Amino acid sequence: MIKRIWTFKRIILAIITFMCTIIVSVSLQKSIMGTDKLQRDFGVAFLFIVVLVCFLYFLYKLLIPKSFRCMTVVKKYLSFRELKDRINNESFSKVVIDEKKSGKIELYYSSKWIYADEVYIPRKLVLDLIVERKSLYSPFEKLSIATKNGENIVFAIVDIEEAETIIKSLQGIFEEFTLDFNNMRKIQNRLLRKEIKQEFYKRVINKEDFLKESGL
Repeated sequence: MIKRIWTFKRIILAIITFMCTIIVSVSLQKSIMGTDKLQRDFGVAFLFIVVLVCFLYFLYKLLIPKSFRCMTVVKKYLSFRELKDRINNESFSKVVIDEKKSGKIELYYSSKWIYADEVYIPRKLVLDLIVERKSLYSPFEKLSIATKNGENIVFAIVDIEEAETIIKSLQGIFEEFTLDFNNMRKIQNRLLRKEIKQEFYKRVINKEDFLKESGL
């Protein structure tokens, strides 16, 4: 379930973007350093600069991938390799809930982990299941898993008419999903959520503390 970062597609895109960046850079140099008035058109130069910045941004994103999403909850304490080694020793079961309006919801779980929306969450760090309206007048609700270190992983958008059925199905599998009002209030309030993070990181200082706290 841990995805490769350096896929064939990413490598090809990186090469193409690099070549385009070189071409735009040379064109920019010619437009600025040209010998006649037409070649020194700074309007064209500005356009080249904008395009060059865009290519450099895409190249950066391709060459230096963002932090692995799977590590959202554990990234301060475990390396990618450490997470992968622990996951490889786990046996995961799959939960599929398929409703007409909400579509298919998939979760994976083991005795120690929940895998939701490409994120690995230690079960002992699960604070609660959070349910909130997507927007004020929206007919949909967001389902997310809040953690004791202040993360909130949205894993499904469900139709409000089907939400109760889906939630009951999840609660039948995951005893951690209590729908406690205080937990919901803490996660939805930005200041209270920040306090949760701060308290956790004060208490859990290093990897040993984290492994003990998360039961890993």
